Amino acid sequence: MPYEKLTDLPDRVRNYLPKHAQEIYKEAFNSAENQYGEESRAHRVAWSAPFWMVFNMEPSAEALECYLDGTDPYDHIHLMLFSHGVDSVGLAPIERWRTILRRARKRATFVGVDERRFPRDFATFVRYHADIKKIPVRYPRPGPMSLDGLDAFLEQAGDRYPVRWE
Repeated sequence: MPYEKLTDLPDRVRNYLPKHAQEIYKEAFNSAENQYGEESRAHRVAWSAPFWMVFNMEPSAEALECYLDGTDPYDHIHLMLFSHGVDSVGLAPIERWRTILRRARKRATFVGVDERRFPRDFATFVRYHADIKKIPVRYPRPGPMSLDGLDAFLEQAGDRYPVRWE
């Protein structure tokens, strides 16, 4: 059953995720249920959507911990931290992020982050590009979509996406 509104989402989604993350969850769930036809698989796919933080501050670490508390344990957790150059008030220390990574059952990595230099390491952005390629792909990437396929998809989606061909 696809979710029409955010208020239709399960309690654990509404209670642990901010509104923008609930939107991502809803869209990921609906897409996965449509593709696979299995509600339990659709929830697993939706929970695997990226968790976006507002910088690397204590409230973000707290929100991520709360998010992880509200779902089944992850096998893999990959974490990229924004290195903004200074130890600022409220910045979550690298040890806190390591503790969060330890929640992964199989593999946990920082992506692009040099733990010894964080948060004073602008090369994080360069290393991210190489590190992200090392993460194994969970599902095969779909091939390119033809313009006819895109037209058919947009027609089926109706007004759901604000895309127009002129």
